[in-house]
Amino acid sequence: MQIPEIKARLPILQLLAHYGLKPDKHHHIKCPFHEDDKPSCRIYPETGTYHCFACGKTGDVIQFIQDYEKCSKHEAINKAIELIGSTNNTDVMGIASEKAVMREAEDFAELFAKQRESLPRSPKALEYLKDRGLENLKEVGYNTGKQWPKLKQCLTFPLKDQSGNIVSLYGRRITESGGYNAEYGKHYYSEHRRGLYPNYPPPETEILIITEAIIDAASLQVVIGRQQLSLLRTAVLSAYGTNGITSEHKTAIRELKNLQEIIFFFDGDQAGRNAVYTYSHELLKLTGCLTTTVQVPENEDINSLYVQYGGDCLQQLLAERQPIPPREEQELRKMITTIEQEFEQSETASKLSESSYQQINTTPLNTDTPNKIIYETQTAR
Repeated sequence: MQIPEIKARLPILQLLAHYGLKPDKHHHIKCPFHEDDKPSCRIYPETGTYHCFACGKTGDVIQFIQDYEKCSKHEAINKAIELIGSTNNTDVMGIASEKAVMREAEDFAELFAKQRESLPRSPKALEYLKDRGLENLKEVGYNTGKQWPKLKQCLTFPLKDQSGNIVSLYGRRITESGGYNAEYGKHYYSEHRRGLYPNYPPPETEILIITEAIIDAASLQVVIGRQQLSLLRTAVLSAYGTNGITSEHKTAIRELKNLQEIIFFFDGDQAGRNAVYTYSHELLKLTGCLTTTVQVPENEDINSLYVQYGGDCLQQLLAERQPIPPREEQELRKMITTIEQEFEQSETASKLSESSYQQINTTPLNTDTPNKIIYETQTAR
C-alpha cells in the first residue's frame, strides 16, 4: 500500500480516536507532544494534517503516529496499515463511520456483561459453541443486535488491555439465512480495535503459544482449563489472522522478561505456514528466544483437531513441535521447492533421460565454490 493511499484511507479523526483524543468544536486538542495547559494543536480533517502552534509539531497521519509512538517512519506506516485493516474488517457490519469516530468510546465491559447474560437465551449460539467444543468456555457472549447494533448475531469475545480491562470486542457471525449466508463464520471487530485475546500474557510466562485465530486460542484455553496441557508457565495469545500480529502484540511479548520459547500453532495451510515463516523471524529478532512451530495436518486448525480428536491430540502435536529453521535455510528450501515444482510442470521434463533426471535429483547443488552455491536444472538456474 502506497503512502498516498494510506493517507486517503486513514482519516485523522479516526486516528485520534484510536489514541483516545477528541478535538473540541474548534478542531483543537491538547498537544500530546508537550505539556499543554490548553488546546494548542489544530486538526485539519479536510487535509488529514495537524499543527501545534506551541511546540511546532506538524504533519500528516503517518507523522502523527511516528511522533506519538516514538517509532521509525517504517513502523508508523505499518501501524497505519494495521489500523486501516482493522477498519476494513468491520465495514460489512456497519461498525465504522465518521459519526462513530466522533462519539465517545463504548463501555465494552458493560456491553460484554449484557452479552454474556444473553448467551443462555440463544439456542443457536449454544449449539454453535457445543459443535466447536467450547460449551464450557467462560468468557463468551452473544449479541442479538437488538440493544447494540454492532457485531450483531455474533458470538463475542473480549479483548483486554494490560490492566485486564475490556477495551474492544471480537465477533464471530453464527447465523444463516435459508441455509446460506455470505457473512456466516466471518470475523468482525469493534471500531479502533485494541487489546489482546485472551489477555496480556502474565509477566512470569516462559512459554508463549501464538494461535492464528481467537477460536483456536479459546480451544486451547478450554484444554488448559481441564489441565490437559502439561506445559508449565505457559500462556496463549491469539493473532488476528495470518496478518494479525500487531504492534500491541509485539509490545506485550517484548515485556516478557522470562520468556524462553515462542510456539507458533497456526493453521495447516500455505497461508499459515507463510505467516509462521514471517513472524517467527520478527519475534526472534525482537526477543532472541527460541521459536518453534507445530506441524498441523493439511487444511486443519486447532479447533478442528480438538473437535475431532480431543485435547490429547493438541498436547501430542505440541510435544512434537520443531524448531523453526534459520531464515537462510528456509529461503533455500523454498527456492528448491519452487524449482522442483517448475521442473515437474515443464514440458521438457518428459524429454529428459532417466540418467540426467537422476543426476539432477541426486546432486542438486554445486558447492565447489563456497561463496557461490548453484542449483541448476535444464529449465532454471
